[in-house]
Amino acid sequence: MNSNVKKLIEWFKSLSKKNKFFVISGTLILFGILNSLGDKGLNGKSFIYMSGESNVGAVIAFDSEKSCSFFIKGGAFKNTTLGTYKLEQDNITFNWDKDFGPRSGKLIKSDDGKSNWKIDIGTAVYVEFKE
Repeated sequence: MNSNVKKLIEWFKSLSKKNKFFVISGTLILFGILNSLGDKGLNGKSFIYMSGESNVGAVIAFDSEKSCSFFIKGGAFKNTTLGTYKLEQDNITFNWDKDFGPRSGKLIKSDDGKSNWKIDIGTAVYVEFKE
């Protein structure tokens, strides 16, 4: 065991019961704050694309760390597919169960100080949808 860890354990053992409570509580609160500030990636985010000219709309929703769904509607046409995605730096690739949907794109984080994201797939830009 590392000597610094041993010293920390000995220090903690030397504290009174009340001080141990404060140290543990403060540590848990600090971890909670840091966890809430962390970027949760794409999980739970949805991106929307609307084309006014052709009356087409599409949504990419990220359901978990690796799974996503794609919905497209154009006039009477509607279709949905499930898939997976892989994010490497700012490049995203999709693998859809059905043979439609964007294949890849570039994830762009807004530089306006907000946490808005966009996905540029080349032919369209999907913007983060917030309810």
